[in-house]
Amino acid sequence: GTSFEMINVDGNIYLQGHLFKYRSVLDPFLEIGLGRMSKDYRNAADDPDEDAPLLASYYWDVGGGLGVNIGSLGLFLKGLYNIKIGDPVTGSYNLYDTNGNVIGQQEYNLEAYPISNLKFIFGAKIIF
Repeated sequence: GTSFEMINVDGNIYLQGHLFKYRSVLDPFLEIGLGRMSKDYRNAADDPDEDAPLLASYYWDVGGGLGVNIGSLGLFLKGLYNIKIGDPVTGSYNLYDTNGNVIGQQEYNLEAYPISNLKFIFGAKIIF
């Protein structure tokens, strides 16, 4: 059978509130955010529709974590609770003729990405 490499993408914007100063050696924090998870083909050559992923879902997240900062380097661990919103993800993209002129639009409704309720992230940061 044929197999394809896939890629999962998790994009998120968030606000954090820090119990102490952001640069404190111990940095406990709370966070709320909005994100989108999607799944698609890793290689464009395998993708019959490059303008839309295979699966996608939007979500809210809320949680907190603890950072340890030493000079300008910080390490952190955070736990987040995800709440899926707004399925299905919809959108549209332009259709082009062989000369590159727009000849119309294609709309799509994507299947939902299976978002788990809990997410843990271990990371590093550079503090300016």
